Amino acid sequence: MANPLTRSAPPIAAGHAPPIRHRWPVRAFDGPHPVRATFGEPRGLVGVKGAAGLTGAALVEFLETLNPLAVVGRRIIHHGIDIKAPDGTKVFAVTDGVASVGGGTGYGRWVQVGVFRYIHLDNTVDPGTHVRAFHTVIGTVYKGQGHVHFTRWYQGNPVNPLRFGGPVGYADTAKPVIENMIALGANGQRVALDEISGPVALLVRAVDVQSQGGLEGGLYRLSYAITDADGRVAVGPYNVLQMDMIPSIAYGNIMYTVQSTRHTLQPSWLYRLTLKSPSGDGLLRTGRLRPGRYTVEVVTGDLKNNIERRYFPITVHPPT
Repeated sequence: MANPLTRSAPPIAAGHAPPIRHRWPVRAFDGPHPVRATFGEPRGLVGVKGAAGLTGAALVEFLETLNPLAVVGRRIIHHGIDIKAPDGTKVFAVTDGVASVGGGTGYGRWVQVGVFRYIHLDNTVDPGTHVRAFHTVIGTVYKGQGHVHFTRWYQGNPVNPLRFGGPVGYADTAKPVIENMIALGANGQRVALDEISGPVALLVRAVDVQSQGGLEGGLYRLSYAITDADGRVAVGPYNVLQMDMIPSIAYGNIMYTVQSTRHTLQPSWLYRLTLKSPSGDGLLRTGRLRPGRYTVEVVTGDLKNNIERRYFPITVHPPT
């Protein structure tokens, strides 16, 4: 089959920032280090009606009762990368500057030097400390975290720390993994892929595997197109996301299912392919397609241009 993804619409969450080539904030400074969570991953939700006071399994159970496609609160998007490091590891700034400190006294405590912020720190330097890159210890990894969260800011917004220069020695030779695709009706109910009718959301379960440590993170780039039985493009192609910069709140709230999140090192999320669609409302309105068989081509790639591609057959039926 010819590849229909040779052209693409402008992606969301794509942008540019001045390149800064830097070393890593933990020894060895020239890396590489395992990245255990990536930029743009779905995390928790805030402002969810009915969830006040719920935590852990009780919160998970409550979220499972909600329409996966609904906007029930504001989605928290991971605005940096998590660099694996044992508790107590010394953390250094990657640039010279004056330290700002915040985040309370628990695991959320952070130090910022210049445009870089380091989170989950204990034993932090005092605010106003003049920091020398790779010499001044700005803190240690907080007990129980096993990593330092690393964020880069540009014009008041987080940008992907692995992009725009990025850390020296960053290595990733593993392809992302596309596990499966599902369809949900607008009411959130599962629809069989060979029985699609009316408006649906197409979603994929996928992760970006990091070759350093085999850890699983969020995708950097995701695209799709739909072709008919004769190989002609019927929908798209669409570049759904490219995680250079944090998406807008409106997009962030519908990029993933309500239940998508990370449980420590175990990701559990679904990406909404039809975030980009002809109708522009996050749904594929199949009533505009002729009934018949189609193929959904899903393509994802990481920052080192490791590409994964899968084809999912669907059958569209007349609206009932």
